Amino acid sequence: MKRNTIAIIIEKLFAKSIIGSGENDCWEWTGARTQGGFGYGTINIYYTKWSTHRISWVIHNKKQIPKGFEVCHTCDNPSCWRPDHLFIGTHKDNMQDSVNKGRLKGGGVGRLKEADLIKLRIELGLEE
Repeated sequence: MKRNTIAIIIEKLFAKSIIGSGENDCWEWTGARTQGGFGYGTINIYYTKWSTHRISWVIHNKKQIPKGFEVCHTCDNPSCWRPDHLFIGTHKDNMQDSVNKGRLKGGGVGRLKEADLIKLRIELGLEE
């Protein structure tokens, strides 16, 4: 008899995680993570790479992530996959949550002013 796919996924998740002993501690993924400094956990399921927090949300809520929405973290820990630390929101909701928590200053990434751009071009030897 074939084992339940969800049970196999959950077993894989717990096998490569540190589960904190506190009642609200993160479930920290220790396996593979995304490149580029974000550190989201990744797991391969039937030759497809999934983010651990996204697969956790799907399993826990028994439905797909709605189109145009992200799975966000209340704990701000990208490697956490604990279901009650996750919520659904738009990209704007996620960015606003970061601003509200002081993780993004000024509401997003700043733009270079013209004077800064000229200074940078001079320092790189692209202008005199």
